[in-house]
Amino acid sequence: MRNWIQKTLLFVLLPTVMLTAREPQEESYRLLPGTRRATEEEQAQLLQAYRAEMESDEAKEVTEKSLNLEKSYTYYNDCTLYGISQMGYKASTIMLTDGTCWTISRYDSYVAADWQAYNTTGGMAADLVYITTNVGWIYNNDYPFKLVNVATAEAVQAELSQAPDPTQACWINFIDYERRVVEVADTNGYVTVWKLSWWDQSIMARWQIGDRILFGRNNRWNGSSNPFLLINIETYDYARGDSVY
Repeated sequence: MRNWIQKTLLFVLLPTVMLTAREPQEESYRLLPGTRRATEEEQAQLLQAYRAEMESDEAKEVTEKSLNLEKSYTYYNDCTLYGISQMGYKASTIMLTDGTCWTISRYDSYVAADWQAYNTTGGMAADLVYITTNVGWIYNNDYPFKLVNVATAEAVQAELSQAPDPTQACWINFIDYERRVVEVADTNGYVTVWKLSWWDQSIMARWQIGDRILFGRNNRWNGSSNPFLLINIETYDYARGDSVY
């Protein structure tokens, strides 16, 4: 009789014990060490804002104000624009204001022949360009990117041949591989956070804190949901994504 009672209690209580053991615990979240300049208070604000963002898209405006990073959402568009600093001989190379130098395909150099670089003597403003992927173009293996002139909408095939000036560089400050979140800092003190596409998770897995980043615009099929490119200079690849804050 006693054995039967013990077996009955075990049968009744075991599922309860198992359910209790499986109750979700509060998830810990820690900013990884890197070159972050934020204080502990700012880190706490970032954590709070990040969790709010994961819960609701409506939290973006609240996040923007709470972080007080002295920037607006237009920064995410501005960060993809680069002025032309110098034009090489017959537009064979183009140097941008961040110090990067791009080798232009010889089949496209005539397109950029009239592009305007910044002229310190005449005070002429430079043409603005943005970086995007070289999709559907011939020789895209040699020239994986395009530089697109904002004013003329002309595009040239390009390959990165020189990294940015250290005083103008952006770098990865924090990575959350599981959530596909990357935090990027720049020399002006701005800290931006990006949610990368699920399709590029394997690419992101190779990235590390300290890797230098360029920003571009996504012209691929998922450009509406992931409008930006994060181009990793160290691995020379890119991932698509969108800004979190």
